[in-house]
Amino acid sequence: MEGSGASRGAALAASIVAIPLAILVGILLVLIGQRHIQGTTGTKPQSLPTTPVTMDVRSLAPDESTACRKFISRLPQSMLDAKRRSVTTGREENAAYGQPAITVRCGVAAPTIAQDETVWNLSGICWVARPARGSTTWTTVDRVVPVQVVVPDSYAGQGQYIQVLTADVGGTLTVSQDIPTGCTANG
Repeated sequence: MEGSGASRGAALAASIVAIPLAILVGILLVLIGQRHIQGTTGTKPQSLPTTPVTMDVRSLAPDESTACRKFISRLPQSMLDAKRRSVTTGREENAAYGQPAITVRCGVAAPTIAQDETVWNLSGICWVARPARGSTTWTTVDRVVPVQVVVPDSYAGQGQYIQVLTADVGGTLTVSQDIPTGCTANG
């Protein structure tokens, strides 16, 4: 019966090692799963500040103001995982999402496109993306009343956030007669 005692001792030793190891693997799988779910859009869950996002007011012509009011009123309550926030001024022409804030401005100056600059066609809406320190500014180049979206670099996959707005841009803002070469605008 000496062999059965050794077997029990080996089984006990294996259990002492296996159980903590199984618990550790389980914890790691849960953490990896949470990180994967949180990372699907490249950001972490946000706690939104209660203060409004500071934005400026522009002087818009009556037709621009009407177009912007219609556009802003149709914007969704979230852009992927970034929830809509209040703005300090210009609620008819400005919107903000998330923390750090993604800002949306309607009725900005139309950008001049450099010859070597890329124009991005996202679902029939043409944008120019200009990286700056800490963010990228996306501006429509095919609308009579341009829209500008500033996306902080902390948001991975920025085109996905811009894509959320394409139906609202196309459904409310008139296509310009003067659009850049290579841009096939819808609207």
